[in-house]
Amino acid sequence: MTAVAEFVYIQSTVGLPLHVTDAGLGARDYGLLIGLNGLLVLALELPATGAVARCRPEYVLAAGNLLVGAGLALTGLMTDMTLLAATVVVWTCGEMITSSVAYAYLGGLTPPHMTGHYQGLHGAAYTVGTGAGPLLGGAAYAAGPWALWSLVAAAGVLSAYLCLPPRRERSADGAAGLRSGAA
Repeated sequence: MTAVAEFVYIQSTVGLPLHVTDAGLGARDYGLLIGLNGLLVLALELPATGAVARCRPEYVLAAGNLLVGAGLALTGLMTDMTLLAATVVVWTCGEMITSSVAYAYLGGLTPPHMTGHYQGLHGAAYTVGTGAGPLLGGAAYAAGPWALWSLVAAAGVLSAYLCLPPRRERSADGAAGLRSGAA
């Protein structure tokens, strides 16, 4: 989930500036959009964290990843600053709620004697997503902007799905069993 989610999020620094340029806007406009992201995080991160504190972290992560994916995927449909700013608000909301629980949730999953292993694996997955994102995103954009934004939408849905807890299924004999949400 982390690698896929980071691929999506890094498009705010790869696909977004390419799209801003293709829309006839400039570096200043891209700076204003990223500045809006920073301002929203500064103003709303603590209230957002408080709002999701009592929710199941799996669902918070799924909702956050879905918002990041949707917000960034919608970028490809917008060509003026007002609409692009609206997409920044969407993906920033997802960023804030996801970041508010991600590390605490990972810490809660970690057996005490495996903390370093879990944190290291999480860091590796983060690095893979962040490192592969510009390569894959740039290649997809070069093939056609629609390719990148479609990939971002699909990856946003996938990263959200991978966060969901396993579901219980009833077999023919009525026994409950687990089916993994991250097949």
